[in-house]
Amino acid sequence: AQPTLMVSVPKLFETVYTTAHAKAAGSPAKRRIFAWALRGGRHAQYASRAGRGIGGGLKLQLALADKLVLKNVRDAMGGPKAVLACGGAPLRPEIEEFFSSVGMPISPGYGLTEASPLVSFNSPGDFKEGTAGKVLPGGELRIAELGEILYKGPNVMLGYWNNQEATDEVIKDGWLYTGDVGYVDTDGFLMITDRLKDIIVTLGGKNVAPQPIEGLILSDPLFEHAVLLGDNRPFVTLLVKPSLPQVEALAAANAWKGEVQDWLESNELLEELRKRVEALTAKLPSQERPKETQVVREEFTMDNGLLTPTLKVRRREVERRFKAMVDEMYARLEARRKG
Repeated sequence: AQPTLMVSVPKLFETVYTTAHAKAAGSPAKRRIFAWALRGGRHAQYASRAGRGIGGGLKLQLALADKLVLKNVRDAMGGPKAVLACGGAPLRPEIEEFFSSVGMPISPGYGLTEASPLVSFNSPGDFKEGTAGKVLPGGELRIAELGEILYKGPNVMLGYWNNQEATDEVIKDGWLYTGDVGYVDTDGFLMITDRLKDIIVTLGGKNVAPQPIEGLILSDPLFEHAVLLGDNRPFVTLLVKPSLPQVEALAAANAWKGEVQDWLESNELLEELRKRVEALTAKLPSQERPKETQVVREEFTMDNGLLTPTLKVRRREVERRFKAMVDEMYARLEARRKG
C-alpha cells in the first residue's frame, strides 16, 4: 500500500531536494533536462492555482517532463496520492517551489506542544506558498509587542504539570504566548519570522531576525548549516558548515590538491564561501549582512548537541561551543577597522 500522508520536519524535504539536484548535476544535458522539467511543472501549478487551463504546448511539455523527471520524485516520496505536510521549522522557498513543481505541494503548518499541537495550516483548498497557513477553526491570533504571536483556542493546554509559575508566564488572560515572531498578512495567512529568543540585538540596538538571512544562504547547496551571530556585538557575523559532497565537487572542478580536511581548512574554500555569502545577502540592509564568515568543520548532529530532535540548529550551543572562534573573528575585524 502507498502512503497517503507524510508529515515531516523540513530537513527530510531538503535532503530529497539536494539529492535530486546532485543527481541532475551529472552532466550538462541532465542539468538542462532537469531545469526544463521543473519549469514545466511550475508553470502547470501556476495555471492550476489561477484556475486557468493548460495549453497544448505546456500539456505536451508536462507529459514528457513527467516521464523523464517529475514522476521519479513523486514515486520516491510515496506516489501521487501522498499529501506532504511540514512543520517544526521554516520551509525554505526553493524547497516548497521544487515539490510544487513535481506535482506534490507541501502543506506547511505551525504549532507547538502547548497548543496540542496545531495552530495554523495550509489546507489543499486554501493554500498560500511561503506561509504557515490560516488559523484553525475556533482559534484566534493576535500579534503582541515585538511581533510575538499569541494564540487562543480550545486546544491550548491547561498548564504545565505542577508548575503554575511557568504556566503563568506563557498563558495570560487565555492567550498563549508562543515565543515565536511573525505577522498575519492581508489574506489571513500566518507568516513566521523567527523565535523571539533568537532575535539578535546588536550593540547599536538593531534587531536582526537570523532565520530569514540563514535561509537565503542555505539556498546555495554548498552550505549545509549557517548560523548568524551578533548579540551585543557591533555587527553580525556568520559561522557556516559546508556540505562535504559539494566541497568535493568544487575541489574536483577547480583541481584542488589534497583531501577533504585540507580543503575545509583552505583559503580557496573560505574565499569561495565568503564570495557566495556576499552575493546572496547583497540586497539586505547593511546591519543584516554578515561582515565576516568562518568555517566550522565539526559535524552538526543530535548526539553532539548541535541539533535538536527536529534537526534545528541549537543556536546558543553553537555560540557557546565556538566562542573562541567567534571572539577571534570579532577581534580580527576590530583590528582591521583600526587599521
